[in-house]
Amino acid sequence: MLSEETKKALLDELKKDLLADGWSKPEQQLGTPVLVTTEARGVFFGYVDDYSGDPVTLKNARNCIYWHKSVGGFAGLATIGPNGSCRIGAQVGEIELRGITSVSKVEEDAVIAWEKASCVS
Repeated sequence: MLSEETKKALLDELKKDLLADGWSKPEQQLGTPVLVTTEARGVFFGYVDDYSGDPVTLKNARNCIYWHKSVGGFAGLATIGPNGSCRIGAQVGEIELRGITSVSKVEEDAVIAWEKASCVS
């Protein structure tokens, strides 16, 4: 388990890397960052304009194929984001999800981790 100090240092480093790559807070352009779960046990990260109904349309969406126990379940994916032990799918420009079971707002540090996560090959 990483200490809070180590987590903060790693996230600060990720932020610097993203900013150097020309990243700006995507929610300003894409909508609200959310984590959506579905009846089919899908777990998706992306950006929405409206998440009040079913279906939900996500922009720049990715799915979590597997998360490590160190993340703390799907709720951890919304608060701290995926780590190197998770398996994250490729990004798709837009996806419509049906059978929604939950929608969680994603915290800024988790957004950075999702944006930086490697795609499983």
